[in-house]
Amino acid sequence: MMTSSIPLMVMIMTTVTAQPTEPPPGRDITEIVGHWAYDGFFYEGQRYPKPNPDLNLIFTFNRDGSHRLFWERRNEGVFCERKGEYVLANAHLTQRVTWVNPENHFSCAQDPDMHMGREVTNKIDVRTSPSGQKELGIHLDLDGKPFIYILVRVPSLSAAWNFTRLHW
Repeated sequence: MMTSSIPLMVMIMTTVTAQPTEPPPGRDITEIVGHWAYDGFFYEGQRYPKPNPDLNLIFTFNRDGSHRLFWERRNEGVFCERKGEYVLANAHLTQRVTWVNPENHFSCAQDPDMHMGREVTNKIDVRTSPSGQKELGIHLDLDGKPFIYILVRVPSLSAAWNFTRLHW
């Protein structure tokens, strides 16, 4: 089983783009509008839980094309936050950072995703898990192998925090 910290996972997610594939037809932006909590990842054909159970990571995608990424490590007083714009086209999500919280922990500066103007494009898919939960998969290439970052839809920010705290 892989063990690593989430800042590394966030850095990997944003510094490596998906391998070119033949994308399916366009996607409706409403598929990803809402709050999504980090739940784990797929690697080498196996699903893993998030490596750090004290990590709360929430993506929020708004209808107007804006988005927010916020994560904290419970009991450490460490958080990183950024906002940006996104475009969903042909099953690919492009995000551009337009604001970085000046109160972010100093370690956030090591994460390329926390830099103004950073733009990244990844293949995504939205699916329903066997348990009936909506999942957003963000596809990456890690050392030449597929890596899928898994987020689950939650109905609200308070539900997102409860999900990440109670899920583990």
